[in-house]
Amino acid sequence: MKMLSVGGRLTLVKSVLGSMPIFYMSMFKAPAGILKSLESMRSHFLNGHDSASGKVIWLSWKKVITPRDKGGLGVASLFALNRGLMFKWVWRFLNQGSSLWARVIKAIHGIDGNIGRVPRDGYNSCWSNIVKEVKYLSEKGIDLMKYLCIRVGNGGKTSLWEDIWRVDGRLRDKFPRIYALESCKSITIGDKLAQPSLQFSFRRMPRGGVEQEQYELFVQEMQQIILTSLEDRWSWCLNGSGEYTVASVRSLIDDTLCMDYGQRTRWNEFVPIKVNTHVWKVMTNSLATRFNLSRRGIDIASISCGTCDQGVETVSHLFFRCDMAQQVRRLINRWWMVPDLVTESFEDWRIWVSNIRMGSKTKKMFEGVYYVAWWLLWMFRNKKLFEVKGPSKATFFDDVVSRSFYGVVVGAKSSSLGTTSLRIGT
Repeated sequence: MKMLSVGGRLTLVKSVLGSMPIFYMSMFKAPAGILKSLESMRSHFLNGHDSASGKVIWLSWKKVITPRDKGGLGVASLFALNRGLMFKWVWRFLNQGSSLWARVIKAIHGIDGNIGRVPRDGYNSCWSNIVKEVKYLSEKGIDLMKYLCIRVGNGGKTSLWEDIWRVDGRLRDKFPRIYALESCKSITIGDKLAQPSLQFSFRRMPRGGVEQEQYELFVQEMQQIILTSLEDRWSWCLNGSGEYTVASVRSLIDDTLCMDYGQRTRWNEFVPIKVNTHVWKVMTNSLATRFNLSRRGIDIASISCGTCDQGVETVSHLFFRCDMAQQVRRLINRWWMVPDLVTESFEDWRIWVSNIRMGSKTKKMFEGVYYVAWWLLWMFRNKKLFEVKGPSKATFFDDVVSRSFYGVVVGAKSSSLGTTSLRIGT
């Protein structure tokens, strides 16, 4: 584990530790205690030590599983993964209604599979647990059923009034006065369009006022329908493809349940994952600086900056206020011919960069240079504190330029050609 960088561990957490329980989670509801234990294992692995270790955990797992748009690292929670896999059976049930397993579910739980209703007490099964979770998520404000709509083909299986085949909901809710006039509430779209007129199955003709207005809008809706020879099928409205994906549900659940930390994680594809993760640590104040160590109750000889020996070693001081950090900032801005501005925190730097007038790709490259510089500043500080022969300040900026060029500039060109960016050395 010590040979892996934080970027390597993050990759393994996503691709391996997040995928190992998929077979079990694809059908069964994972107990809360099991999910907690699995998340604890992933957290300890990402932090670089085993679960029995008493070392300080610097990366808050709640922040790690938070989507990047809300300030996290975007590692999907196992809770969301489990629920996304379970709901896939609802999707299959609706689209494979004539299959043997779906007919068995209908024989036991009813023609609609009891979806959307609470199963009777004392009756547990895989399917009832799935239905319960759909109801539970709906009560939490995550109504997955509303993202299911019917894509009309020949209109033979879709109820005109009761089914959701429009993005804006059921027609009975959109045109309640016309629905009240309908004598055949369960009529299908195909049967309705096959009638001599849209008023054929009404109890009476629409009268003036609201009824007439709704009827005219109803006629416009029906005129837009074009039937085909294909059968009706369900469509997933949460993504553009129309096909259900576990990732879309997983993102929806995490985005709804996770806390918003106020600023979006700035992820730069031109630099390695470990550098991006380091910048995220800078943004969230999750580094083992001397000040943070003292706040955790760890007895250390001094809390002064390990680079300049002046001021308290906080994240803001180390990367923005320290004399060496400010000198590096001035040199980078001169190199890129950008007007220099003193920034004293990550938020100040973020606002400053967002106001610089550059092309989007050029700005990402410019940000990448800063990312590399911060990574090297942290390495410089650690070498100065823990190695007998300290690093040289004289060659530091040359190192920033060389590694930025090969890791960011060349990486950006490689990215435009569809290849991966070059790796910045440790």
